Amino acid sequence: MGGVDPFFLWCSFPDPHHPFAAPEPWGSRYDSADVTLPTRREGELDDLPPFYRESYADTDTQLSGFHGTSDLSDDELREQIAATYDMISFVDREVGRVLTALDEAGLREGTLIVFMSDHGDMMGDH
Repeated sequence: MGGVDPFFLWCSFPDPHHPFAAPEPWGSRYDSADVTLPTRREGELDDLPPFYRESYADTDTQLSGFHGTSDLSDDELREQIAATYDMISFVDREVGRVLTALDEAGLREGTLIVFMSDHGDMMGDH
């Protein structure tokens, strides 16, 4: 890297994650009325491995909220999905700030960037 000391930087973004809230102006970027609900059909959980059926049936888990087996209405599900999109847009912006800072410091070309996630919320799909 031509005279630049090696460095390590860790950026941890908890979103998208519940609670479903991104700071403004990202918190209201997506209108829930524009969100398409996941495709669902009667008995679809019967085709999945037991773990999924158990997770969706357990009202204490996140998965239960993203399927018709919970008390969430379609409008509430749309609101959660829109809020998740808001949080993803916010994280995109923050990652962009890191990349811009590397560009401005002349460090991006010689920097290894690893972007990873622990899991994804299926948002009603599987």
